[in-house]
Amino acid sequence: MFVSGSFSSFAAGDYPPRTGQFHPDFTLPNIEDNKPVSLSQYRGRKILLIHFASW
Repeated sequence: MFVSGSFSSFAAGDYPPRTGQFHPDFTLPNIEDNKPVSLSQYRGRKILLIHFASW
């Protein structure tokens, strides 16, 4: 499952999450079929989040 997109709805105090805290939930479109995918759908499973910026 691959998702791509951008979001900027976090308050400065909420991000980055500290060790042991949950990452703030977000929803992005799936690259394959454009259906929405939420981080919360994967709670309890191991996932890899890659954050980057291109500016």
